[in-house]
Amino acid sequence: MSWLWFVGIILFAVGFVFSKLFMELCKVDVDNPENFKLYQESWLYLGGLSIVGMLGIFYFMPDMQDVIVPVRAYELPVICLLSVLIYFVFLFDVKWLYYATILLSSAVMVSFVPTDVSIFGGLTPWWAERLILVAVIAVWVLGLRNLNGLSGVFGINATAISAGVAIVAAVGGMPLYLGMMGLYLAGVWLGFLNLNWYPSKVFLNSGSCAAAAFLLAWILLKGTLELAGPSVVILMMFFITETLWMLCERYIFNIKKTDICEDSAYFSAFEKGLNVVVIGVSIVKINIVNVIFATFQLFAANSYSFPIFTFVVNLWLLGLLYRVESNNKTLKEINKEVIKNVKDGLQSVKDSITKNKE
Repeated sequence: MSWLWFVGIILFAVGFVFSKLFMELCKVDVDNPENFKLYQESWLYLGGLSIVGMLGIFYFMPDMQDVIVPVRAYELPVICLLSVLIYFVFLFDVKWLYYATILLSSAVMVSFVPTDVSIFGGLTPWWAERLILVAVIAVWVLGLRNLNGLSGVFGINATAISAGVAIVAAVGGMPLYLGMMGLYLAGVWLGFLNLNWYPSKVFLNSGSCAAAAFLLAWILLKGTLELAGPSVVILMMFFITETLWMLCERYIFNIKKTDICEDSAYFSAFEKGLNVVVIGVSIVKINIVNVIFATFQLFAANSYSFPIFTFVVNLWLLGLLYRVESNNKTLKEINKEVIKNVKDGLQSVKDSITKNKE
């Protein structure tokens, strides 16, 4: 193992330890919410740790020789300031201003993409590609809070995406500095998840989720610019699948609940009586599958087979979670079926890759 990845493991440990220590200060009395104090706001610490760590890694990373698209020295500080701005605008509780801030911040992030770089390989005009990127980032930043409907779900997804970036970087799919950031943030989010797991003692509000999503969006965008776009899409697949699920429930099947996150598969399973811990474990497994597929994608013969296959797998697993009450299977039986189907799918993809090489 390269000594630099040993440094990465230390960064992971540092992120976890400091996050865990600060989260101890944020424990709330769920039975007496009126006793909440400002210093118990989790994002004050998580955001601070994330920003300080990302900036430290960016400016003191000893090796930036594997970067295809150079990053301007002032870019990350601007991104961090915009993340802070998104959170504070949320506190004013003015919806149009909050949405406008996210849209403008997304446009600023996209403006850092060099004009001579085409993510879609010239399939769309330059201006259309940039508009699509702005829309995708804005939807991600606004929509990721829908994974905050139950204890642990947001933390699981943030941890998995950060760890996935690190693993993809470790096999050469992304630059080293992104891998280090991924390892560090994985530690930070794991420290949060440690106390956000059911029964939760710390929480995030929607503004915190948006601010966190904005920082993750920058890392994922940089990974995309480094030719790891398909892997990035796969890392985002749980969010993509759940978002499409919610939209179909709400606008096609007309199942409109109080909050759109309640139309998600994971929340519907909760409403049917499935234990929160069981749901969390299921989501962990889905995200592990996504991280594995994101890594395999680097060795695939094309850019679309793994993302499509991952979408189908995620949709199937969410459907299984959604129907858990009606199929009368035990959790052990469900787990066996999940593992069997994933193995079968992996074998099919492996055979496909082998065939393409021949």
